[in-house]
Amino acid sequence: MIPSYCAIGIFFGIFWGVCVLCLRSGRLSFSRAELLVFYLFSRIVPVFMQEHIAARSLLCLLLEWILIGVLTAVCRKREAAGRRMLAFYLFQPASIFCILEGMVSGLYLVFLFFMAVLTLEHLIRPHGGRLLSFWPEYLSGCIGIYCTGWSVLLFHGRASLLSGVGNVLLAGSVLHVLYRVWKRDWNLSRPVSKKERSVEVPAPPSHFRTHDVVLMLLLTFIFGAIVLFRLGSTQAPETFRSMAAEKSDQNQIVLKFKENTNISKIYLFLGYQSNRCFSFSCIQPGENTWTVFDSSRVLRSAFCWNAVEVNRELSSLGLVLMKEDAAVGEIVCLDSSGQQILPENASAYPELFDEQESFPGIPSAYDQTIFDEVYHGRTAYEFLHGLPIYETTHPPLGKIIIAAGIRFFGMNPFGWRISCAVLGILMIPLFYLLAFQLFRRTGPTVFAVLLLETSFMNYTLSRIATIDILVAFFVLCMFFFMLCFLQSLEKQESQGRQFLWLFLCGCSTAFAISVKWTGFYAAAGIAILFFEALFREMRGIRSRSYAWHHVMLPMGLWCCLCFLLIPGLVYLLSYIPFQRLYPEQNLVKLAVENARSMFSYHVATVAEHPYASEWYQWLVDWRPLLDSYTAFPDGRTGAVSTFLNPLLCWGGLPALFHQLYLWKERRDRH
Repeated sequence: MIPSYCAIGIFFGIFWGVCVLCLRSGRLSFSRAELLVFYLFSRIVPVFMQEHIAARSLLCLLLEWILIGVLTAVCRKREAAGRRMLAFYLFQPASIFCILEGMVSGLYLVFLFFMAVLTLEHLIRPHGGRLLSFWPEYLSGCIGIYCTGWSVLLFHGRASLLSGVGNVLLAGSVLHVLYRVWKRDWNLSRPVSKKERSVEVPAPPSHFRTHDVVLMLLLTFIFGAIVLFRLGSTQAPETFRSMAAEKSDQNQIVLKFKENTNISKIYLFLGYQSNRCFSFSCIQPGENTWTVFDSSRVLRSAFCWNAVEVNRELSSLGLVLMKEDAAVGEIVCLDSSGQQILPENASAYPELFDEQESFPGIPSAYDQTIFDEVYHGRTAYEFLHGLPIYETTHPPLGKIIIAAGIRFFGMNPFGWRISCAVLGILMIPLFYLLAFQLFRRTGPTVFAVLLLETSFMNYTLSRIATIDILVAFFVLCMFFFMLCFLQSLEKQESQGRQFLWLFLCGCSTAFAISVKWTGFYAAAGIAILFFEALFREMRGIRSRSYAWHHVMLPMGLWCCLCFLLIPGLVYLLSYIPFQRLYPEQNLVKLAVENARSMFSYHVATVAEHPYASEWYQWLVDWRPLLDSYTAFPDGRTGAVSTFLNPLLCWGGLPALFHQLYLWKERRDRH
């Protein structure tokens, strides 16, 4: 329930901030589209943010539709004032609190209150009164209701300072309204807006010039140098010993040392299998029997140096695989001083002791898989070698792209990270072009690119082998090409050029969705932009008096090709690595079955995570994600963390609010 209440506070804060500024400048009106957006954010989003939606909440939501219909019918004679009244109804928290709590009677009381407000407007209108002049009291009352709602949520109706503040604000608002009605102080002076005082003539748009090219390349070079610096080691064990728990000659390894050898720790570099259970035992000096000192040690990470504490004097060390199969790349034994020591029978296991120089001493993120690399990097390796596929919770294309780097540079940290690094670097020139298309000025464009370069999440994700930076790159391509199409449509350029931008946008959409399903959210965004522009174009065509289907029919057919057929084809082709493993199944069946598996996995998975946080904590970067941490003996530490630029996470919401105000005040679509 807390996330829903936080969402209500944020949405209401944005609405009232814009309203107050518009009221002070003398302009406040709402379109039907705006009211629909208000309703979605103030009702649908908070309700469906709950983990468990009560049936009474849905009943109240349906009941409110009836009440809103009645309110709309009552205000139908005064369309502008009616829409304003409906907006004020939507952005008061009492009704949504009643919906979340399933309080039908409370919803009726809120509706009766608004009917009383309409009655008050009917009484004061003949005397020159304007109900809009009471907005300060109305806002104060809404804040009081919001505080009271939080008090009920946190303190379950018990008296608290929060409920006291809410009651005081609510009662004070009502009393002050009654006082102003008694004094007949209900006129609203309308100040002259800045737009009416002076009209700004926009500067003509500038063109992409030589210094823009230089700045774009310079910023790309700086970011690329930082991303590629110590991206990852090019050395990692390449030969592996296969072990099978069910075969007695393949399920154990026995290492023999000189008498009284003190082994402090051993490292095992696992292959593509993870979560393998081993039993460790030893023969100590003066004994002839095996002593088990760790009967069920689980080595969790693939392509990673897994440490096992020994801290014993021994003559023999035994490892037994308890279940399943495993591939071990290298074993490194350390004595009490931390020096590497080879067993006397190392030649009996050539795959395990032939690459001792690949051991870094103290393994860190530079030398092994970290975070979700154990899934995505491993699956990319499996794609290349036709092995059973481990990670199937996302579409395959992202792992195919990672596999390209492994193909060229080998299965080492640099190899599995380079593909993400390249696309992360290419985001810089792409974003420069996108920002320049929006601003048409060098200064704001460079500032926007610097925000991207100093977004430390973007930097980190460009240096690790996960699919997030890949889908981000293709989503950015989607919006860039859609923006190019919209500008081409506005300039009435040739249909061939418009179709080119739509084709490129469709290809980017196909790649984004085939990397991660979050591409569908971006596709919904560009669909809104596209259909809004198409609607304006149809109105323009009708005003020019020629058949709209001569333009719209080819456009519709081309869009079906670009946004349905191409994404579907790319999505299916990305399952070719699956078909190599399961040749008896066709691509369509593989894609459908895996889609069902992905959906059920993400719906049903409820797992604790040490860095989990609620969505409203993301706005201030409350709990950054720690991908890797290494402590070195000399006191140094190495860490890989994912977090935002504070200017973005702390200033983003006020910037969004300011943009909404400018759009509302100036009616500027751009």
